[in-house]
Amino acid sequence: MFNYLFAFIPSLNLRPLRGLGGFVKGLLLLSIIFFNKTFAQKYELPTKPVLDTAQIPNILDKKQYFGFEYNNSWTSLSFGNQVEPYFFKPSLGGHFVYNRFFTKNLGFGIGLGFQQRGAGIFYPDETGDSTTRFRLRFNHWEMPLNLIWRSKFIGKGQGIKWSGSIGLIPSYNFWTTRIYLDLTGSGNHIRDNQSNNFRRFDALISGSFGVDIAMASYSVLRVQAYGNAGLLNVYRNDLANFSGHNTLFGIKVGFLF
Repeated sequence: MFNYLFAFIPSLNLRPLRGLGGFVKGLLLLSIIFFNKTFAQKYELPTKPVLDTAQIPNILDKKQYFGFEYNNSWTSLSFGNQVEPYFFKPSLGGHFVYNRFFTKNLGFGIGLGFQQRGAGIFYPDETGDSTTRFRLRFNHWEMPLNLIWRSKFIGKGQGIKWSGSIGLIPSYNFWTTRIYLDLTGSGNHIRDNQSNNFRRFDALISGSFGVDIAMASYSVLRVQAYGNAGLLNVYRNDLANFSGHNTLFGIKVGFLF
C-alpha cells in the first residue's frame, strides 16, 4: 500500500501552495516512511526460533537409566567331574535394570530378574543315539551387580557407543527338575524333582560387550554378547562327590529409558 503512495506523491499538484509545494511533498514523504516502519514492526509475522542442537542433551549421555533386558542364552555345567555327559541347551531370562553413571564413561548397574540355567543330557535311545531331549533345568532368581562402561561416540555420528560390563551375580535356584519326553510312544517319560541334590545358592562372574544405540531422544537400545560362570559347585547331598559349575553365554537385548 505504501509503495502506491510513494509513486503518487510526485504527481501531486501543489501549485495552490506555491512556494510550499516542495516542503509539503517532503513532509508527506517523511510521514509515510515513519508510518511504514511502525506498521511493519507492529504487524511483522513471528519467526520460529532456530533450535540449537548443541544444547539438546543426547540420550546416550544421561547419568541414569531404568529399563528391561531380555536374555537369549545357552547354558550347561562345566569345569569339573559331572554326573552325566552334558551339552549346552537354550535358556531364557530377563531382568529389570537400573544404571547410574558417576563419570561420563563409568558407572554401576543393578538388576533383578529370572534366568533359566541347567544343561542338556546325552541320553541314548534304543539305537544308541541321543535324542537330545533330556534336560536338567534350573530356575534362578538373581540380582546382577555390574561395573558398567561406555565409550565416546563411534565415528562422526551421535547415535552409537560401545558398552560393556563386568560383575557378580548372586542367584538362588528355587527349583530343579530333570525332564525327558519319550517320543517313541512307549510313555517312558521322566520328570523328577532334583532340588535336594543341587545347591540353592550360587555366585557367578559375568561379563558383556556390545553397543548402545540411541532410539530417537527418549530410549536406548542395548545389544550385547555376554557370559557368566559359577564360582560354586552345583552338586550336593547324594551327588556331593561330583563337581560342576553353571556356565552361560548368549545375547542380551535391553531397552533403557
